[in-house]
Amino acid sequence: MKKYLLLSLASSFFISTGYSQNDAPKDFNYTSFTNQSAKITPELESLTNKEFKSHPEYGVLPYNAPCKECFELLQKRDASHRYFVKEGSKGKEFYAQSSYGDLSFKDEHGMLRTIDPRLQPENAGVFKAKNQPFPVAINLTEKYTSILNAGKELQVNRDVSIYIKHKDGSMTSLGEPSWSDYTAGDNGVVVHNFYKGIDLQLEVREGKIESSYLLNKPLQLGDGWLVVRDNIKLPDGFIYDYSYSEKKENDLYEGALCINDRSGMRYFVIGYPSAYDINGGADGKINLGYQTDNSGHYDLYVPTDWMNMPREAILSLLTLL
Repeated sequence: MKKYLLLSLASSFFISTGYSQNDAPKDFNYTSFTNQSAKITPELESLTNKEFKSHPEYGVLPYNAPCKECFELLQKRDASHRYFVKEGSKGKEFYAQSSYGDLSFKDEHGMLRTIDPRLQPENAGVFKAKNQPFPVAINLTEKYTSILNAGKELQVNRDVSIYIKHKDGSMTSLGEPSWSDYTAGDNGVVVHNFYKGIDLQLEVREGKIESSYLLNKPLQLGDGWLVVRDNIKLPDGFIYDYSYSEKKENDLYEGALCINDRSGMRYFVIGYPSAYDINGGADGKINLGYQTDNSGHYDLYVPTDWMNMPREAILSLLTLL
């Protein structure tokens, strides 16, 4: 039976409840990238104001556009509205798109850019979704993922390792992970056989990275805990804030873990970790504990007796930024 371990890092100021594999969109793409080339036509030229013809998205159909055979008039764009013209209509047929949330954001040059959570390849093994307020990256070469908030970078999924911590305190490693066999596309990366029988799925959404460990066979773990160790790299001077966590037995914490700067300003929050059966849903959810230390370790503890249950399961680490 397959089991799923899901770790989520989000950049939004809301509490997410996570999602199971069954809830994921059916068309998520982990194998190819969307061509974002411009299509400049005489019709587009005639209807676009001169000062917008140097915009980097001139002629590019933006992410999540409401139409296909159309083009956007950039002079009519604002943070939550976009205006499209049907190709061949000479401006007489159009689509107006509005959103309660922002569709665009201002880049470092003050230019309104489309919020686009899709990955694009940068270099071998490096993929980024830069066009959004909280840019995310997957760096398989250096073995980490990251999110930026106001120029401060938080690195997670960094040199991840998995081991068993037995009740007598001894530890058994599951071996060395491999990041070399992967596929990548608009919506993320799948690292195949990250551990033997375990795939690592790194899914990106707007300001969010969700890390799923897909267990393709029973592990027969024995006693104790399955520990997923993340060597988190905080921005310089940042510290953990346990104000919204509760210390439990075995020196484990439960609850939300905040990450603040020197002044106490909160930049990141690692949300409440929990586990639930993928078939039973949230009704069977269990709370999970974690530990941190001064070297940057974030250890998530999953009871092996729960992991050994003969049914599909999903582990959700809910994180917000």
